[in-house]
Amino acid sequence: MTGVIWHEGEIHAATARVVSGADRGFLLGHGVFTTCGLLDGHPFALTRHLRRLTDNAERIGLPAPPRDDIRGAVAALSSHLGPVEGRMRITWAAGPQDHGSLLVSAAPGISHGQPAQRAVTLPWTHNERSPLSGVKSLSFGANLLGLADAQRRGADEGILLNTRGDVCEATMSNLVFEMDGTLVTPPLSSGCLPGITRELLLEWAPAAGLEIEERPVSGETLRDVPHAALTSSLRGVMPLSGIDERELTEGPLISRLARMYDERRRQHVDP
Repeated sequence: MTGVIWHEGEIHAATARVVSGADRGFLLGHGVFTTCGLLDGHPFALTRHLRRLTDNAERIGLPAPPRDDIRGAVAALSSHLGPVEGRMRITWAAGPQDHGSLLVSAAPGISHGQPAQRAVTLPWTHNERSPLSGVKSLSFGANLLGLADAQRRGADEGILLNTRGDVCEATMSNLVFEMDGTLVTPPLSSGCLPGITRELLLEWAPAAGLEIEERPVSGETLRDVPHAALTSSLRGVMPLSGIDERELTEGPLISRLARMYDERRRQHVDP
């Protein structure tokens, strides 16, 4: 089954041409998006994703996305796809006159439990003081170039440091490290995206007996971390098998974190 899109109340094939050539989201990247994992056809943590989408739209000067329309589109696509594992992306672009243009797409096939991946440190820095820092913007070119560079170097992901030389995020994921018996993730002040999975891990881990902290991780520290994982809505908690030239092992706390997250997400579709 291929993906489908919802636009202006109708469902189309994923290849349908429905975006206006005057849409400033298409022309200038003026817009925001969010991507949810699908569990049995239902988007996971939709309320949190919509909250972030609204905040991001406000930050770049767009009107608030129409939540009732989004939920209607989500319900229509979920019914169309049926009880599948997959992904759903909600795109809120400026439209031709900055009044907003909504596009929701969905496709089956994404699942957690993928094998551990490798990452490399990218040669570029993330500007934590940029007005787009922490915004899931349609201006996604830097992330795509970073991912392409990592893949050319035989890795699956690229890690960005910020202008202070601290770890920020990966091109498509947040990061969590296991160091000295503690789980550590870079703080939002590093410039990283406030990921929904990251947010849930910070809330859920303490109740599971796992200590997790937000604190800066320097580039020098990154060279010595023994265990690390990517976190995102589509990856869940995915241990890294290596960073740059070093091999990593899956730490016991990261293993527990991954199991805990997978169990909790199955219990709470919209936590």
